Amino acid sequence: MALSLAGLRPNHHFLHFLLFAILQLLCRCLVLTDRNRYYHISALCMRERIHPLHKKVDGAVITSKSEDNLDCTITFQTDTILQRFMLRFEKLALDCDDHLYIYDGAHAIGNHKADLSCRSTRTEVGTIFTQGSFLT
Repeated sequence: MALSLAGLRPNHHFLHFLLFAILQLLCRCLVLTDRNRYYHISALCMRERIHPLHKKVDGAVITSKSEDNLDCTITFQTDTILQRFMLRFEKLALDCDDHLYIYDGAHAIGNHKADLSCRSTRTEVGTIFTQGSFLT
């Protein structure tokens, strides 16, 4: 669709601004939506839980602080089988008695993708990507 107005010259700065504003709105609506769910580890790892917890997430932020004697397995699944997980630690400070094992799959079997302990640093761990749609 073409628009022609005789005698009017388009203001290129305005058109660039309008295009930029439209692109920003589209990116915010389609890509940059904050769908993270926030969980505290003690709520996910209740002491009386016997079976592993399975959660389907589009994004998750998990926090913990000074929990003692938590021993649990949590499996996360993406919304679709076409999605993968990107695991990034904003802060990583484990006690020396604690271990965090990360598996690329629906079960905590086989070789783990990462074994984190008090010696692990955020920089050393970096970003962990899964091959499939499950992370345990």
